[in-house]
Amino acid sequence: MTSWKRKLVVITLIACIFTAAVANTTIAYFTDQESKTNTFTYGGGVEIRLTETNSDSIYTVTAAGQVIDQSPTVQNVGADGIYVAGILTLKSGTKHLSDKVSLEAENGKTAITDFLSGGAFADGQTDFLVKATTNGTDTFTVYVLYKQPLASNASVQLFEGIRIPNGWNTEDMQYMSDLAVTIDAYATQTVGFATVEDAMKGAFGGGADSTNNHFAGYFS
Repeated sequence: MTSWKRKLVVITLIACIFTAAVANTTIAYFTDQESKTNTFTYGGGVEIRLTETNSDSIYTVTAAGQVIDQSPTVQNVGADGIYVAGILTLKSGTKHLSDKVSLEAENGKTAITDFLSGGAFADGQTDFLVKATTNGTDTFTVYVLYKQPLASNASVQLFEGIRIPNGWNTEDMQYMSDLAVTIDAYATQTVGFATVEDAMKGAFGGGADSTNNHFAGYFS
C-alpha cells in the first residue's frame, strides 16, 4: 500500500432541504449539526474541517436573482499542505430541476454552474476546476477542485449559495420545493501528486490505488 493511500480524508457537511411554494414565501433550511462538527482523518498530516457560516436559518424568497447563502468552507486543520476538492449533489424533489436547469444552458435553461454562486462559480475565477454531470432527471453532480495546495490553517470557500435565476416567476419557484443539496469535501496529501487532478484521480478516481470512485464522473 502506498504512503498517500493512508493519508486521505472525506467528510460530509450537509444534506439541506429547500422548500418553496410561491414567490415571497419562506424557505426552510436544515443542516446536520453532527456531521458539520466531526472530522474524519486517515494519517496525521491530512485533516480538514468543513463548515458553513449560516446554518439552521430561515430564508425568505423575495425576488429572482436572490442568493440563498450557504458558504461552505474547507479548512486545513492538519500540519501539512494538502489538495482539496468538493462534490456538490443537487437532488430534485417532486418537480425535476432538470426541467429548468441544464449542464450548459441548452434549450434556454439555466446552466447548473449559474444556479450556484460565488467561489468556484464566480465569473472569471481561475482558482478552481469545475465540471458538472447529471443523471438526466433529478440529480446534478458538480465537482469542484481547488487548484492550489491549501496550506496548514488556511481555508477556502467552495461557493456562496444557490442563486434564484433571473426571470423565474411564481410557477418556476415550485422547482425549489424539496431540493436537497449535499456537500462532500475530500483531501489528499500533496506529496506524490503534481496537481489536484492527479491527486483526486489517484485517491478517489476509481483506479487500482483509489479508496473509492467518487471522482470517476469527473474524469470520464
